[in-house]
Amino acid sequence: MKKCVGLIVAFILLLSGCGNVNNKPDKTENIVKLTGKSLNKEIIAASDFSEGLAFVKCKGEKDKYFCINKKGEIVFETNEQPISIVDGLIKPFVSGLSVIYSKKFNKEGFIDKKGKIVMPNDVGAFKFEVGLLNQGYIIADVRESDFQSSVYKAGILDTNFNWIVEPSEQFRNLISRDDEDKTIVLANTLYSFSYDYIIDDYLYVDDLDKYINIKTMEEFDKSSIQISLPSNFWSCSSAGVFTGTEGEKTYLDLTPKYDTLTECSKYFNGKSLAIFCSGAKYYFSLIDEQGNTVFEPKEFGTEKISQFEYDGNYIVLGAKSTFHQIGSDSIIKSYDLKGNELATMDTSILDNNKNNIWSYNDGVLLLKNNNTYTYYDVNDFSELF
Repeated sequence: MKKCVGLIVAFILLLSGCGNVNNKPDKTENIVKLTGKSLNKEIIAASDFSEGLAFVKCKGEKDKYFCINKKGEIVFETNEQPISIVDGLIKPFVSGLSVIYSKKFNKEGFIDKKGKIVMPNDVGAFKFEVGLLNQGYIIADVRESDFQSSVYKAGILDTNFNWIVEPSEQFRNLISRDDEDKTIVLANTLYSFSYDYIIDDYLYVDDLDKYINIKTMEEFDKSSIQISLPSNFWSCSSAGVFTGTEGEKTYLDLTPKYDTLTECSKYFNGKSLAIFCSGAKYYFSLIDEQGNTVFEPKEFGTEKISQFEYDGNYIVLGAKSTFHQIGSDSIIKSYDLKGNELATMDTSILDNNKNNIWSYNDGVLLLKNNNTYTYYDVNDFSELF
């Protein structure tokens, strides 16, 4: 399901890249208004929190989005659409930046935590490729055009929008398909299953199945480069089997050790959340990079754990639901990193229908109930504001 949604959003992002090809400055207007006021409005669309901030859209506010902190204070407001509100699988802020879609410029850009907007043409680019943002990199697509021809270049920016790899035709060719449109093949997505990365100056391009040294611009077959991926880049190809994103090397196989293991999360801070089922009961624990349980598996109960969330800070488990949907008799519990229960949500507040959706990140649970959104502190499930 997540991959399908990711492909749809990535396709939308690709289509919206059409626009100004003359590389004239977009002359971004000051469309952001800083407020500092408390949010006292009904929330009708919302993102999760990340890096202490979230985006919301309120009833009666057409084409206006508010960036808020965990106190419910408005940090700034903008007319540009945060991608994290459109798709809940994308975090609002990654490496200090949030991806926005500008109707005015018909393309994606960034907004920082102070409300400053940067569009591609502000740095002399045509389009941003955002798949490496979680590592602090932005691939910039540069097209220099006149009435006779176009020159295709690409470079790499840091999150302060300084060039760390100057735009060149050579780099553009290395990360593009050999077709008429010279399409860049790096994943233009912020999902956790984006397979491109840069480690030790080597850019791995999943679609082309090769490494590129971003300093020398040499390309290598993946078998000729030996890179040990940090665990946050491991991909759980099946229950308990973690491979590299390139799919060749198995970093950890838990199946010989745990025959009751059913599911695992992505690794955060060197730990993965593991779900076990034994004797019609469900258990959970954290697993370290060597495959050992961090604490003795804790019993959740006889209800099937249908949704589990872990971000390296807290564990949140839900039962009696289909994926991302809960009914009035559901169970939602939060735990610390030692498996100690922190709180159980009072689910009597929920409507007995399938429109109740919850997600978790950054210490905050977001609940959609009867088409309105509410944020809860996972330490005690009290409303944030």
